[in-house]
Amino acid sequence: MVWIRIYNQVGNLADTITDAKSAGWNSSQVSVGKFAPGVYYYVLTVHYSDGGTQVDEARGFVVIH
Repeated sequence: MVWIRIYNQVGNLADTITDAKSAGWNSSQVSVGKFAPGVYYYVLTVHYSDGGTQVDEARGFVVIH
């Protein structure tokens, strides 16, 4: 299971995306049309079937309409 948590510049949670993914390289899409223009940060969390968890460091992206 994969969770993508998206935060705005002041750290408020803007959206959460949950996807069930199989092993291997995968992708998820984020619809940014609902976000105001600005800088956002996302944190990817992966929960493995063996009980392990991986939390990546926050990474940023810019929304421009």
